[in-house]
Formats: sequence, C-alpha cells, structure tokens
Amino acid sequence: MNKIIDIYYRFSILIDIILCAGICTSLKLYEIKNSLLLNYKTYDRALCSDLGSIGLTIGGFLLTISTILISFKITALYDKSELKDNSNTFKIFISSPLYFRTVSFLNKSVVILVLLSLCNYLLKIVVQPDFNYLLFYLNICTIFIIFTTFSRCLYVLNMIIKMQK
Repeated sequence: MNKIIDIYYRFSILIDIILCAGICTSLKLYEIKNSLLLNYKTYDRALCSDLGSIGLTIGGFLLTISTILISFKITALYDKSELKDNSNTFKIFISSPLYFRTVSFLNKSVVILVLLSLCNYLLKIVVQPDFNYLLFYLNICTIFIIFTTFSRCLYVLNMIIKMQK
C-alpha cells in the first residue's frame, strides 16, 4: 500500500489529469448513451470564479502551512544542540530529508492550485457561450483536482502530527 501511495505522490498531477480525463469521458459517454442534450449555453459561468476562489483560498492555506514549517526550520537552526535518541520528534523531522520533501510537496500543491485557478478565470473570460461545455468539464476537473490536492496535503500534515505523538 505504501508503494502505491509513494507512486501516487510522485506523479500526483499526472495521475489526477488521467483520472479527470476518465471522469469527463465517462460523463460524456453517459450523456450520449442516455441522449441527454444539455443546454450548455445556459451554464452558469460564475462557477468558474467560485472554483478559482476556492483554489486560491486553499492554496493560501497550504502556503501558510509551508511558511510555518520553514519558520520552525529557521528556529531549529538557531538551536545548536545535536540530535539524540530522546530528541523531539518534530526536531528530528525538521532535520530529516522528509522535511524538504514535505515543504516541496506543499509548495508544488500551491502552484498547481494557483495555476488551476488562473486557468478558470482566464477561460471564463476567453470562452464564448457556444463553448460553455468546455467550462463545464473544466469545472468538473477543477473540483476533482482541488479535492485530491487538498486531501493529499491533509494526509501529509496528518502524518506529521502522528509522528509527533
């Protein structure tokens, strides 16, 4: 199970994009199979802005966590004591290679969410009402990627908290 999680975390955005493509394809096939002719011209374009705002908000939350971790690292650098068997587990974490992987992962997640939000805002401006179906499927992918990115980050933070017990 850990190997699968490691692979997922290493190639998270690629796997998310593949899953989004699968979800959108499934929805389109369902729509065609059941002769659902959705009127995309009346699709509420405001949802793009709402999802963009949610993405930026979660990105800000993750950036704050990353900043706090970096601040703790700086504070730990001022403490010149060496690591021992009875050292604080958080101090051990900050001194380990996992710290850099965690901060890098959080920062990568922030970048993904910001780019996704910008994409939502830009496509809302550029896409003509005749092509609102693009916004519909983009919003489905946005919801999925926001959910998976936030879930991954919460999992990593939960692992840090468990390590401190």
